Amino acid sequence: MLTLINFGVGFIHEMHATDGWRAVVRIIMTPFTNPVIALPIASVFLRYSIVFVLQYLMPVLFFIGLHFARIDYMERHAEAHSY
Repeated sequence: MLTLINFGVGFIHEMHATDGWRAVVRIIMTPFTNPVIALPIASVFLRYSIVFVLQYLMPVLFFIGLHFARIDYMERHAEAHSY
């Protein structure tokens, strides 16, 4: 959910920019440069690592897990879905 909020905020902030790939890079970097929720962690490296995991890695892992769950479901219920 935070990823969608950060993407929306970044898109609105950079919507006026029409300079191609630079605008896309700024939108992708929005969770680091202008976060919705500031983490109260002193180490900048640790803070950016946590933001990276929460904003980019967790959604990817969610979709990969969903893909394998769908495959498992289809294998277990193959007779119900055979046409």
